[in-house]
Amino acid sequence: MEEKCKNCGETIADLESKYCPHCGAKIKVDTWQCSACSTTNEGEAKFCKNCGRGRKEVVAKQPEYSDITMITKYKYFKQVAIAVVLLIATVCGSYYYFTNMNEGNYLKLYSEAHNVLNEATGVVVTNTKPGAMTAESVDELKKRLQSQKDEVDNEAKAFTSKKPFQGYSAQHEAVTELLQKESNILGLAIQVLNNPLDEGLDSLLEEGKDTAQQIKNLSGQISVPNTVMTLDDDITVLPQQLKAYVLEQRKLEEERKRLEAERQARLKELNDFFAEMDSAISQYNNAKSNLGGMMESARKSNIIWADYFKVLDQAKSDRSSVRYKVNNIKAPKGTDDLKREFLDVLDNALRYCDVMRIRANLEFNHYYYDAYKKKEESDSIDKNVQNSYASFIENYNARKEEMLK
Repeated sequence: MEEKCKNCGETIADLESKYCPHCGAKIKVDTWQCSACSTTNEGEAKFCKNCGRGRKEVVAKQPEYSDITMITKYKYFKQVAIAVVLLIATVCGSYYYFTNMNEGNYLKLYSEAHNVLNEATGVVVTNTKPGAMTAESVDELKKRLQSQKDEVDNEAKAFTSKKPFQGYSAQHEAVTELLQKESNILGLAIQVLNNPLDEGLDSLLEEGKDTAQQIKNLSGQISVPNTVMTLDDDITVLPQQLKAYVLEQRKLEEERKRLEAERQARLKELNDFFAEMDSAISQYNNAKSNLGGMMESARKSNIIWADYFKVLDQAKSDRSSVRYKVNNIKAPKGTDDLKREFLDVLDNALRYCDVMRIRANLEFNHYYYDAYKKKEESDSIDKNVQNSYASFIENYNARKEEMLK
């Protein structure tokens, strides 16, 4: 095989020649192979003409077979993982779409909202009618209304969180507003039941009339396929029913205050009565002790008749003073019998003093037989006075404790 000189074009017979025998030009050109892309470059070139890598740059050692296998597996696993993620995203996206954007599913929200609204309205309207609420049922009703309000609030949150389906923006907004107003009217009912005596309720109930009317109007205007939001019960009667309950409770409170005032007035009368009676009883007990002491002293000291008559007259005066005091005590209703019972004791005590004086006068004039008879009579009167007084004190203390509770 012949080779021609690139410089002069003459044929070179000796293929081993490095220089042209005709013109002396160099025939064999030094070359080097790029370690990166294996391209052959001229010996004088410092950079690969194909990839630009430097002549002296060392290419990393090619991985062995086991390393290649691991890299291949890693690339395969990565591809599988990406595919799985994409599949999950596709499934979730499809589920979200069919769940949230399907018109049929979306319209079910209106049916659910209507059921919640209808039930809540029925509970609050039915259970606040005149005569329906009692002191025993109010607490239970408040719990029911709070439960209904919570359901309405949850339904309102559900509607707010959903994006309206195409063509239902106005209905969606109206239902959201309707649920919020229903929650407000239920809150008003709970507030009324919690404190019907609050004077601030008057203005709130007036506002409640407007809210109730708006609920009725809105519910009648909202209509979607298979659902009409009209409520079975007339919500507009609720503010009047709540107002009637407020007036009833205020009237009862006024009556309670009146009765309490009467009770306090009567309690004062009773306290005054028993205080005066206690004073009279204490005065009478002292009079009894004084008489007994003076009579005993008279027996021991052989008191003269003039002084003895003074003792009897003083005893009668003491009892007359007590009787006068008791007679002028104002007896509240229900205490007349106590006053009368004490007066009877005092009357007999005065009679005892009179008989004792007659006896002393007979004895002083030496009418001993008649004096003895009067002694028997005075002893009988004294025994009766002691017994009746003891019975009176027992009855008095029991009645006093009962009436001053």
